[in-house]
Amino acid sequence: MSDVSMPSGFFDDRFDASQENASVQSMVKWFLENYEDPVESCPHDEGEYVFIYGGPYYAEWELRARFEDKEEVDLVRALDILSDVSEWSARCDEGFTDD
Repeated sequence: MSDVSMPSGFFDDRFDASQENASVQSMVKWFLENYEDPVESCPHDEGEYVFIYGGPYYAEWELRARFEDKEEVDLVRALDILSDVSEWSARCDEGFTDD
């Protein structure tokens, strides 16, 4: 099983890439390279985040659109890993990657 390097962040303690198959690793890695928890970079107004970098994005919509050919069980596992956040922002530190 290949070891995919994950972006740093709040998943470090929860997600052990070495325990996931390559399909789940690649989906989570791609998602976290392109999206982040809005708490990391978005201002908020009256308790609501202002998605200045795009969004809100939803992990299920983005993963299903990008990885429509993946096994359902792998999509569900990737979504489970990303389930701590319901609305996501595009990352402010990098452009969108299509890799």
